[in-house]
Amino acid sequence: MIVGLQGMKCADRVRRAPGALLALMLTVLSGEASAADPPAAQRELSQYEKESVAIALERLKGEREPNPEGKAVESIEVVPLDMIDDRDPWPNFLNWFHYTTRPYVIRREVLLKEGQIYSASLADETERNLRAEPQFTVALVVPLKGSTPDKVRVLVVTKDVLSLRLNSDPRFYNGRLYYLGLQPSEDNLLGTHHSVSGNLVFTTFNYSVGGSLHFPRIAGSRIDSDVGASVVINCDTGKIEGSNGSFSYGQRLYSSQAKWAWQTYLGWSETIAHGISAVKPICSGGAEDKTHRLIDFDRNRAVAIPYRFTSNYLWGGMYVTRSYGESDKYDISVGAEATRRSSHVHTPAMSEVDFEQIIPDQDGVLDPDGYRTLDFASGRMPSDPEAELAAAVADFSNYLPTRYTTIDPFIQLYAHRFEFQRMLNYWTLGLQEDYQLGHNALIRIYPALKAWGSSRNLFGTVASMGYTWPVRSGFLKAVATSRTEFSSKGKSDASLESAAHFVTPELGFGRFVYDARFTRQYINYLNSNLVLGGTDRLRGYRPGALIGANLVSGNIEFRTVPVQTLSVLIGGALFYDVGDAFTTMNQLKLRDGAGVGLRFGFPQLQTSVLRVDVGFPLLRDDPLGEVTVVAVFGQAVNSP
Repeated sequence: MIVGLQGMKCADRVRRAPGALLALMLTVLSGEASAADPPAAQRELSQYEKESVAIALERLKGEREPNPEGKAVESIEVVPLDMIDDRDPWPNFLNWFHYTTRPYVIRREVLLKEGQIYSASLADETERNLRAEPQFTVALVVPLKGSTPDKVRVLVVTKDVLSLRLNSDPRFYNGRLYYLGLQPSEDNLLGTHHSVSGNLVFTTFNYSVGGSLHFPRIAGSRIDSDVGASVVINCDTGKIEGSNGSFSYGQRLYSSQAKWAWQTYLGWSETIAHGISAVKPICSGGAEDKTHRLIDFDRNRAVAIPYRFTSNYLWGGMYVTRSYGESDKYDISVGAEATRRSSHVHTPAMSEVDFEQIIPDQDGVLDPDGYRTLDFASGRMPSDPEAELAAAVADFSNYLPTRYTTIDPFIQLYAHRFEFQRMLNYWTLGLQEDYQLGHNALIRIYPALKAWGSSRNLFGTVASMGYTWPVRSGFLKAVATSRTEFSSKGKSDASLESAAHFVTPELGFGRFVYDARFTRQYINYLNSNLVLGGTDRLRGYRPGALIGANLVSGNIEFRTVPVQTLSVLIGGALFYDVGDAFTTMNQLKLRDGAGVGLRFGFPQLQTSVLRVDVGFPLLRDDPLGEVTVVAVFGQAVNSP
């Protein structure tokens, strides 16, 4: 939720602070960056994870095997822990509302097999696969001593999160509830990891009702499927004004040993965009107070119409992937996609339109930044209001996302290193996390022709290159991506994105996280826009306060080591954010905010932290900045 508080302002800050601090940290840690990381088998466990392993060992009366490599796997033994156990601060009767994951569901994800030779890399990959499942908060593979010295038992310890839940996303601003998302769900139906959920979302002008289903490992295979749909209902009229939904069916690359993957998918979204200049309560409806204005200086006339239009988006596709290599992976994909986007202005009633006569400034010049207007509210209307309204609607259409249809086959090469950095207390609190190291490169080529049904001929390319270096218990990552769509004159698109992300090792009592992003859409035929402000990369500003084709942001956070109270983990944070969204470079005006926050980890509920941040703007007299209190799940700054 976001609660805006007025009245707190601070002096401007020096803009070089984030860069200087990053340089200082890199200098201090330069010696550590080149040091080799310890093997994954020697990973550090948090207190909560150590307690989980101890409970499982007590149940099995087992003893850990310090040197399992090269020994035969004697057995696979699964210990699913109760969602709530004696160490947790929640009443045990909550387990009545949860069906613990069935052992066979866990066992089928284990890549080690009985009779095979134990492999630490397969044990680590099994953990990563299990941790990728949203139903688990703890997933650990522990080798135990076998019945003879040449054998090893494999212990798999898991702990479920609460699966029967009412997920909610309330957002408050200036004491008003302006957005509310509710999702009642059962994410582990009868312990099988199948899920069913309902969706109910309220906004200022409408609400949506729907549901979704997820089917993993259909009939015991590696195929999974997702399906969901919702309808959008206008709060004022009670009529349906839109819908959205999606469907997918396929098989992913579930391990480093998998050779083939394939997927087919489709979806649609039909929405009405409403413009408001101030945040309003849910379902308050009413006329929009944000308008699109057409100014005709030759006729000294201005026409303002409500900012309201329908946007339709339809997509679908299919692909097949062949994976090669072991440590260095090369995934080649071929497929085809189809997308269609359209939009149109809702022609308003004459009573919704403001007709104004432009009055020159005192110097007699019609300056678009300084003209005054005379409103025809008294009933004096232009001589031809219908024609002026039609012209204003046509002008407004030029500012909407460009309509297009694209049907394009593609070929893609994705190359990456199958090596991971294991760490604690970065995205989660007190739980194992894995981040891919080394190179990460992608190139994709896709043509589209009018002869195939596309709205324009184009030749598209996407090229991306990234690299991640381990820095003890942290990492440094850099990524650059270029997207181009060459077409006839005036119909091309091109953008460049770059990002740098630095997570320092734990410095005794915490770690720094530094992130910088830059996106430049230097050819923007499709009229795409980016948004900044609200809950993450520019705290201390209104949600969606800044909008433009280009975006720049920088963030630095200090996150403390969490403290465990019973089984709840609590940490603190200090942060500084800077950024802007803009259309042209001469419009760039960096805004910044700073603040403090708390992080709460609830291993019984989910892996994401509950983040509570208090942010305030540092730019003096900025009308878009307000002191905000943000309470959401998930960290504000993540790895690109």
